Amino acid sequence: MNTSIDFNSNFQNPVFRCYANTVLDYFNRLGGAGRYNSFEEWHPALLTLGCGLVATGEYEELTPIWSRLPLQIIYGCDKLRERVTAELTKTLHDIEDKVGCVLAAEPILLDEIKYRYGDVHEDPLKQPQHIAFLTAWSEAVGEMEALGLMENKNGLKN
Repeated sequence: MNTSIDFNSNFQNPVFRCYANTVLDYFNRLGGAGRYNSFEEWHPALLTLGCGLVATGEYEELTPIWSRLPLQIIYGCDKLRERVTAELTKTLHDIEDKVGCVLAAEPILLDEIKYRYGDVHEDPLKQPQHIAFLTAWSEAVGEMEALGLMENKNGLKN
């Protein structure tokens, strides 16, 4: 098993690499043709974390995550959710702490969104992208904890 990976490094974390090389690539290709009307810059990061949790084999019920994303990214986008889940399932296969690897990607993704998009957005009444991402993730994890699907933010189930 591969235990020498530094999950906290964006260059070594396989979930972050999938986000950067597969998910962002999809939405940036052809000048952003994959983007849908309600697209927000934080949606790809939350999708990636949800797919990562599914890929661990530890979580089947992720409605708290999927409900915070538009239907277009969940069921459309050329089956991006299925492709990302399959890629992460393969990538995480030899990693002993799969859940830890996925959860370690969250602060890396948060930093990336903050770096890329900062506080700049078209609608001044909307939250900055990194705050919207952090809010959606925190609420989803809190709901999963309340439902007994996830115990504390370390990803341990009851």
